[in-house]
Amino acid sequence: DKNMPSSGPRKTPVAAQHTQSSLAKAKKRSADSNLAEDVINVEGAGVKANKKGLGSTFALLRDFPDSTYVYLRENLIQTLDSPFTLMNLKILDLSMNSIAGGCPWLSLTPKLRHLYLTGNAVTSFEGISALTELETLALSCNQISSFEGLGVLPSLGTLSLNHNQISSFKGFPLLPSLFALSMTGNPVAETPCYRRIATAVCNRDCFAKLDGIEIDPKERAIQAEQDARLTFCIMEGFMYSDPTSVEEQATEFLHAKQVELTREGPLKLCYISLGNPTSSAGTAFKVTEGVSVRLSVCLLDSRPHDERKAVFHSTQIYPVAFKVSGEANEVHLLGSMNQWKEPIPLSRWEDEEGNVCFEATLYLPSGSYEYKYIVDGEEKISEDIKYPSRYNKGMVSLYKVEAPASLLNLPGDEDSLLYIRWLRSNYFNGFDLIDGENSLGYTPRSEDVGHCLRAEVLCYLGGLFRCMVFDISPLVAPAEPFVAALELEGPFVEGQPVRAKVTYGGGEQGASVLRWSRVGPDGAVALLDTTQNPGLRLEYTPGLADVGSHLLIEYTPVREDGHTGATASAQSSGVVTVGPPVCVGLRVKGPPVENEPLAPEAQYQGGEEGASKYQWLRELREDEPGDVSPGREREGEEEERFVAIPMQNEPTYVPTLQDVGRRLAVNYTPVNTQGIQGTSSRCVTDPVLPGLPALLSAALSADPPQEGVPIEVIGLAYFGGHPGSHEVQWFRGPPAAGAPDTFLPVKVGKPNQRAYTPVKKDVGHLLEAQVTPVRSDGLRGKPVTISTQNPVQATIRVASVEVESKPLIVGEPVRGLFVSPDGIEGISRHRWIRVYPDGKEFVVATFGGDNSAYLPTAEDVGCQLMYAVMPARRDGGDGGWKYSEPSVEMVKAAVIRASPEVPPTAITSGGSPPKSSADEAENPDFFRPRGTNCFIEGDAQPGSTLMAFASYVSTRPEGKSLWRWYLIHPSGEETLVPYARSNKLKLTPNEVGCAVRFEYTPVSADGVAGDPISALTSTVGVEGGSPSVEVSNLQLTGNPEEGQELVGVYSIAGGSAEGACVFRWFRVCDPSTREEVPEFFGQLKYSVGPADVGAVIVFEVTPVSAEGVHGEPQAVASAPIRPVPKVIPVVLPDVSYCMKVRTVRVPSEGDGEQQASSHHFLWEKSASENGPFAPVHSSLQNSYQPIADDVGCFLRVRVFDAEGQSGHPEAISNPTRVLVDPTIRKQIWEIVSPGQAAFNVKDQERLSWEIGLSHESCRLRKARTPTPGSRDFAKVDEFAWSPEVALELSSTEETVAVLSYPASDGTRRELPLLVDKQIDRDMIALVFRIFHALADRSICEEVMGEAFAEAWHSGAVKRARSKAKDNAVLQEALNYPWAAPGSPRPALPASLEIAKNALLMVKYPHAQ
Repeated sequence: DKNMPSSGPRKTPVAAQHTQSSLAKAKKRSADSNLAEDVINVEGAGVKANKKGLGSTFALLRDFPDSTYVYLRENLIQTLDSPFTLMNLKILDLSMNSIAGGCPWLSLTPKLRHLYLTGNAVTSFEGISALTELETLALSCNQISSFEGLGVLPSLGTLSLNHNQISSFKGFPLLPSLFALSMTGNPVAETPCYRRIATAVCNRDCFAKLDGIEIDPKERAIQAEQDARLTFCIMEGFMYSDPTSVEEQATEFLHAKQVELTREGPLKLCYISLGNPTSSAGTAFKVTEGVSVRLSVCLLDSRPHDERKAVFHSTQIYPVAFKVSGEANEVHLLGSMNQWKEPIPLSRWEDEEGNVCFEATLYLPSGSYEYKYIVDGEEKISEDIKYPSRYNKGMVSLYKVEAPASLLNLPGDEDSLLYIRWLRSNYFNGFDLIDGENSLGYTPRSEDVGHCLRAEVLCYLGGLFRCMVFDISPLVAPAEPFVAALELEGPFVEGQPVRAKVTYGGGEQGASVLRWSRVGPDGAVALLDTTQNPGLRLEYTPGLADVGSHLLIEYTPVREDGHTGATASAQSSGVVTVGPPVCVGLRVKGPPVENEPLAPEAQYQGGEEGASKYQWLRELREDEPGDVSPGREREGEEEERFVAIPMQNEPTYVPTLQDVGRRLAVNYTPVNTQGIQGTSSRCVTDPVLPGLPALLSAALSADPPQEGVPIEVIGLAYFGGHPGSHEVQWFRGPPAAGAPDTFLPVKVGKPNQRAYTPVKKDVGHLLEAQVTPVRSDGLRGKPVTISTQNPVQATIRVASVEVESKPLIVGEPVRGLFVSPDGIEGISRHRWIRVYPDGKEFVVATFGGDNSAYLPTAEDVGCQLMYAVMPARRDGGDGGWKYSEPSVEMVKAAVIRASPEVPPTAITSGGSPPKSSADEAENPDFFRPRGTNCFIEGDAQPGSTLMAFASYVSTRPEGKSLWRWYLIHPSGEETLVPYARSNKLKLTPNEVGCAVRFEYTPVSADGVAGDPISALTSTVGVEGGSPSVEVSNLQLTGNPEEGQELVGVYSIAGGSAEGACVFRWFRVCDPSTREEVPEFFGQLKYSVGPADVGAVIVFEVTPVSAEGVHGEPQAVASAPIRPVPKVIPVVLPDVSYCMKVRTVRVPSEGDGEQQASSHHFLWEKSASENGPFAPVHSSLQNSYQPIADDVGCFLRVRVFDAEGQSGHPEAISNPTRVLVDPTIRKQIWEIVSPGQAAFNVKDQERLSWEIGLSHESCRLRKARTPTPGSRDFAKVDEFAWSPEVALELSSTEETVAVLSYPASDGTRRELPLLVDKQIDRDMIALVFRIFHALADRSICEEVMGEAFAEAWHSGAVKRARSKAKDNAVLQEALNYPWAAPGSPRPALPASLEIAKNALLMVKYPHAQ
């Protein structure tokens, strides 16, 4: 229709000229062309043959029967001709052709959806009504004069009928989907009330456009006011020009229309109305819900006189004969039966006797009717029955119509009847039958409100329908709201629902109010609940508090327009009684996570709760046997396999490792105070998640570690699901004492090795093992670093260990030989082992000292000896036990020289050889016993027991050797410990401050005593484990650098006060030498000079108490002394940017640059330009990417050598300020501007989470499935902004942040968040912290101004959702001149301080 005129009256010549011109051109083309394929334009699934001069479609559609569209515009086609039914055709365009009359050929296109016939000569809608799927119909510029034949098209949305000859909407069909109607250029479009009339007949639910103009709200309101009565009249051809009297006009039109329709039928309509019978005709009346309305009707029997005897049967309308006898020209009846309107003519007839009669048979409802006869123009009334008229008609006659005593006795066919029915209008300009309503009266119900009622009287003659009369009411108005019925339905038992049965009347129900109350025994009323529609709560479940009370409901009806009716109430017939114990709700609070307590929440009913029972259960795997605990059984599902967990009968349960991956369940059995049990309920959790991997404890196998001796990580106590392969990295730590703060541990050994063998480079340093716990699924936990308390000690290597090569004879000393090339030997320990012939070994002596000799005894005879040594250096180091091979020879008995008087044979085995004066003269000590291998074991502490050992050596058996213990007092006096005659001595507090000496005197069986030997302990310490006087907190401060000063710091424990302690300084150039520096004796400070470079300075303190008690000396060593460093300048720019990598270059001593790999870089951060600086990143790489935590701070870099051994930087850069890049700032404000933001992250299980931010809260939603990219989220938690909320960045993982917040269940949660890149994590952190800062009203006002704070906290910014550049409030806030508060303010919580700093730095890049 685009080529058609869009407005103004139809000008047939113009349209005709246009059509004729097109046809002429088409004919000319037809003469020069044929149906050759090159003339047809075939595209895809359709055909286009516009302007081809085609006169027939047969060949075209024969070749393309499956086309979905056919365009044949501007041809010579008169009809659609096809050998096939075009089942696939959806679009047909035959505009500008020669089609005339109707379109019966459309039966070939049953699935057509879009039909274009513009510019033809179509005169009717023939063939179109069968197209039930038609959506678009274009028939503009044709010759259609009415809507007759269009039919019901349920899918038609666009109807274009411009420039036709339609003058009314008579015959307009039901078009429920009509959206747009075009009638421009039709006579009907020129009528004054055209748009009002058109909108009345179109479906108000979807009709939106008339003649290309949208239906405005005013027209929409008028459309709603036009009822079905008026619409029916319009669809019957009614047109009006004055909207003020349209109701009266429509009433007259409807009446006249029915009179005309019944003129030729057996019954002629005289009057019909649903109005008030007592009112004047045509007077508007109101139909109200709940108020009965009655149909008034008057029908005149127009059959010949003889046929009138066979009456129409009805239970509501009865025949009444009005008869007048006598000569007259004409007689009419005038009365209230037709509201005194048109006189009703009486027909003339003569009876058998020739008398002239005038008679009319009327069908009337029961009631009293006034009437008069008009005989030849003169009113006549009966003088016997005259009454004054109620209608002001003077004196009238009165006739009372009553129902016949027996309807069956009336003459006539039973199939001739008058049938009454009622209908209700619908929204499609039609009416729906109201079942069971067949009387003249009807009481409108609530479903009738807003609809019109239609009462019909159908006339059947001989069983055949002959005619129908009806009237349509105005819209039924709602009645005043009222309560038709209100009661409570029991039983009234605790825990069982009580239902309120409410019947509302009075239009469409609105926000009616229902109140539940409890009426106590004393009559006191307590309100329980109040609800409103929608969602009126019609049920209430009594609880324990309701027991013994009545329930009361109060219902206030409210209509949808807000009008309120009277309140009604109802009370329960009895009081609420106690119910049996029952569980009405059971859930387990919190997600099931290993080692996090689970607590069920049970909703109990049934009196007061007693000792209800709990039982926790664990799900069995498919391959696990076990006695399954009875549980829930669902139809079509397998029974859940759970087994009771022993001893778990408390409400709270803590999941263990055994539960990980399994579901848990809890059985709850309600029990009341009388001990009565209810039915158990079960709640099943999700599978238990493993806890975050963590190490609870770890240790190292040796301390101090020894060079060359493997040290191992032991005692790992793991938590967090099933363990995987934990990661281990060994580090060479700082020296034992005097390590600078900047010392960086150096990686040593291979990764992930539990054991490490210290090398020479580790000597003097502590060893550290960093253990990262790893769960079986690969998730890593927080690393734990364990360190030795003592430095690595150099191993004293032993080149060889052997037994002295000589004959082994009882009583003759044999030495153990060993060679140690490491340092000067100290007090080594020696051990001798007897090796029996069967290979068994027995330690016979262990002692310390310079002498390694051993005197074989009689027990050694026939055995080999083996020697072991624990070599020690003078500096205290030892190298562990080193063993020799067993001796080559066996131990032999001593050869005894016999005296002349005693032959050798006289000496028996085991006997004591007699003394020989010759022997004694030659060697007096030969037969004297000797003691050896004397030592003491045990701690010199009060309460400990000391044990002494000594070896007896002699050719004679041992007798009663002497064992004595002595105390050496601080004064040097030595006293014997009485009653101590064994090799054991238990120390008491009385021995504190004294040394203990053990003395052994060997005595042979014949009483010969040898020389005593002894062993000495250290000073016995004070009670509690500390020495009586000792050094604690010993350390060496200062810079171990040439030209600097070292200071010894210590404290003394024990004694009443500190005495004159002894201070000594030593220079250690190599492990084997220790040179004392005498000029600093007794001083606490030491000046480092050139001679000290490369050496270690040792500070030794000998504690002395005020009582003069000396303690054990303690020493601390510095790091190797460094020479004065040559500082290499490293310069950083004044400004660096967060999320952008910062790289430094380290120039060499020449003009070139050193490689980054030859240095170690330590990046430090400080809130102030002048420090103090703290390490934040350490690497062999010369680059660092500042993170969100660095924003607003100062960074600097310290450069070390790659080995990191010296502990002193070769270079220190200038500080650089970390700011937010302008591009990043702009992106952040674009995110914040709408007042809400959301971002996606992952958790440790790699499930997607959505974090939603607003001015009020933070919302957490988790993906329901692990499908990547899933947008199906479920809400997990939501929390308001508070100081307890924090987003912390991981210091070890670049893409991990931890969100901590107070959960809705009152606990504090920590949620690890994972992203793909570090830059994404930092962007999220800055946005999160800005939302956090803006949520604090005081911070928001201080930084952004009061106007923005008000807009942000009121939600105006969120509602606007504008971009940053279009957000005037935000732009004004960004220009708000912030200044630091003049007066001190209370310190902010740490999380808010961080958030405020982020807001300041994103708004003011250079804020201090």
